[in-house]
Amino acid sequence: MRKILILLLLGISIFSVGCGRSDNNVSTISNNKEIEETKTKLDKDNAINIEYDNNNYKEIQDVFINNKLQAQNKYINKTVKITGEVKKITTTDGTIKVVIMAPNRFKVAFLEFKNTQENESKIMDLKTYNKDNDTKGNLITVYGCFTGIDDVNMLIENCEFA
Repeated sequence: MRKILILLLLGISIFSVGCGRSDNNVSTISNNKEIEETKTKLDKDNAINIEYDNNNYKEIQDVFINNKLQAQNKYINKTVKITGEVKKITTTDGTIKVVIMAPNRFKVAFLEFKNTQENESKIMDLKTYNKDNDTKGNLITVYGCFTGIDDVNMLIENCEFA
């Protein structure tokens, strides 16, 4: 009888420890998912509108050159709405990268989308600009998080179609 009682207590102890671990992992995953969703939520109602047609990109570039602190406060990690002609599409490391260009075909923005089925189906059907045979790329408008500028090109992540 004593052996049965000891085995029973041992079994309950092992079961309790196993269940505790399982609950913690599930909770952690849920918390991490909530944090991720909060980080990538775009504020579309207050998005900064970047119009390539009227030299907005030049104004933004000038602000970054002349007053980096002001530029960071005004643009970095802010939601933007931007339109451009598709120049190039690539897929790497779980993201779809789309390069769009201004009408002058010189200034570009690098857009990053999450590699989801919905994004992939929309993006892979887009036509890209080809100067050799004078093919125009599709014009797209997206919302995204402005994360920086590399000399002349804007970097926009977590993009969603407008």
